[in-house]
Amino acid sequence: MRRSIRRSRDRTAKSLGAKSAETYDRFTRGEILLQRHRPLEALTEIEQEPAEIWRLTGEALAYRALGRDNDSNAALTQTD
Repeated sequence: MRRSIRRSRDRTAKSLGAKSAETYDRFTRGEILLQRHRPLEALTEIEQEPAEIWRLTGEALAYRALGRDNDSNAALTQTD
């Protein structure tokens, strides 16, 4: 990964309370699995995300993909 992109990613992660950009790797993997129409696998990956904001956001996306709208809304409510 190019150094400037990595620095930008780290700054964004830190501004959201993460210790490093790597903390949202699980979220990113979950997003890829969602795009591949594998929501259960995505949820399993996202649940391991250490940064709360990314975990809750990812859970909301995965739950929505699974048709679990109440769970999705609950996860979104916790991000406030």
